[in-house]
Amino acid sequence: MSDTAGGNWSNDEVDSSEPHPGHGQTSIDETFECLSHRHRRLVLQVLREEDVTTEDAISARSGVPQNQAKLELRHRHLPKLRRAGYIQWNEQTGYLSRGPSFADIDQYLQLLADNAEALPHDWP
Repeated sequence: MSDTAGGNWSNDEVDSSEPHPGHGQTSIDETFECLSHRHRRLVLQVLREEDVTTEDAISARSGVPQNQAKLELRHRHLPKLRRAGYIQWNEQTGYLSRGPSFADIDQYLQLLADNAEALPHDWP
């Protein structure tokens, strides 16, 4: 259970009904595509630290106006991460959790975290 922005919830509140059809088969190109945008990296980084988060929590940390960030997340970034199996996303509640393929991308996130001093200052 995680507590973010004053809300208490569990993984049970995240829709897991849409499994990744190619679990374990994400290509390296797809992995790097998922890491290529700051908002997607932010989602993944937050989910490394928390079991569950929300679209609103990510939008608030995005560095752009919250309405714009939420629109981009819903229509561009979250669908891409869900298709890759990296996240589970309940579109009705806005809850996000790690998907069945999260461990596949976590190794890259760990590598980036281990070398954070060499990354640009605005990482993730």
